[in-house]
Amino acid sequence: MESLTLDRLKTIFNRYKLAFRTLNEDDLEIGGGNNIKLLRFYYLYLPFAIGCGITSIGFLVDFVLLIFCGIPFLLYAVYGLTQVNNALKDNRNTTIIRDGELRISINEIVTKLNSTHIKSCEVKLEYIDDELYEGQLWLTDTENRKYILLTLLDHNQSILNDNLDFLSQFIQTKMNTSRIG
Repeated sequence: MESLTLDRLKTIFNRYKLAFRTLNEDDLEIGGGNNIKLLRFYYLYLPFAIGCGITSIGFLVDFVLLIFCGIPFLLYAVYGLTQVNNALKDNRNTTIIRDGELRISINEIVTKLNSTHIKSCEVKLEYIDDELYEGQLWLTDTENRKYILLTLLDHNQSILNDNLDFLSQFIQTKMNTSRIG
């Protein structure tokens, strides 16, 4: 994979907090939970341990101010629990992009597509609310079945559209076909 393309992909996936990894030099996996343990540590376990430690010391020395100092850490751990759950939900399905093949895994069902099975690759944008846009990258196979590869949310419509167009072009290039689209 070209270095510039890989850097742009990393930037896009990091912007939207999507899990991804390169399986080898040419294969890319989008989704999955490869960084969930790290998220759990920083968002959940560490703040919970610090909050419990500070609050416990406050109870032991009977110092009310110290008890209240531990509460923000405990509240942050609750917030962290929601962040980890959202990351798990957003990354549960995986897509593996290989040269000439696309492997989509949705709810434990794996579908393999190659360039002859793909009819179109579409980008759909929708205004949600409060200047929030939802963009989806869809694939349609030759039997008119639709697959959602990605759903991204952003406040900037043009950046969202550019990122989805880039991902669409990247998939078309990896599938080695110009007839998708």
